[in-house]
Amino acid sequence: MTFVNTGQIINFLIEREYPRYAPSLLNRLAGRLSEEPSATIKKKMEAYRAELTALPYEKLLALYEQEKNASLKEKAEAFFESPDAKADLEHWSKAAYWTLNEAVALTLGKEPKIVTQEAVEKYHGVSDLAKTYRKTLELANRARKIKELREPLSPIIFLEWADRNMISPPKQLVQSVKKHSAVIKDWSDTLASLEPGKSLLERSPYWNKFSQQAAQAVTDYPKWRQTQIQDGIKKTGNLHDWLLKDIGANTREAEILKRIMTDIFPELK
Repeated sequence: MTFVNTGQIINFLIEREYPRYAPSLLNRLAGRLSEEPSATIKKKMEAYRAELTALPYEKLLALYEQEKNASLKEKAEAFFESPDAKADLEHWSKAAYWTLNEAVALTLGKEPKIVTQEAVEKYHGVSDLAKTYRKTLELANRARKIKELREPLSPIIFLEWADRNMISPPKQLVQSVKKHSAVIKDWSDTLASLEPGKSLLERSPYWNKFSQQAAQAVTDYPKWRQTQIQDGIKKTGNLHDWLLKDIGANTREAEILKRIMTDIFPELK
């Protein structure tokens, strides 16, 4: 049994019974005073204190736990129903991707930046919505581990997964995501009709240039490496300079090429 100071319990219960007249410790420390109780209310508060003081500790603690849970439930309802916790579903439906936690919050119609895993967890024991959040997140995490879901999440793929698992997001979210996904599909189909036989990446001139640079760097590196035996290979020195001068990469591209080459050539690790 958890021990809680008797005075702390009694003060808490009085504040629960007379919230307008018994400011919390936080309010007292901040200098915020509640309404001044009338003589009649003061008598009732004193009588309630005497009644609580006379209770055996076990009964007092049971009443405290009951009221503490009720208080936490009220806070949970206020948190989840606050205007800030309501998601802008149209906005989120336009996002190119969601994180797992964002997706779970959105299935409940909640704003992911407010209704986070950390914020929800403290209400798990008293809120059905918090329990649903935890259960949905657990299912999604398990799906991610077997690569049924992959982060960053495609909104349409996540919603299809949710549907298969009988998870019901807000209809507005589903409709909006489908609408925006249809626009993307139409755009992809238009590109395909203009350049049949090519993948989306192959339609990018920049991608074609960079992939050629990568292929050239990987092909030419072994021969160039032989010319550097005396000086050794320095990734931020002669290798970087070679990628800029001989391969034609810019500084940012050179960094990416070095990562690719490090995966292939053990001496660069």
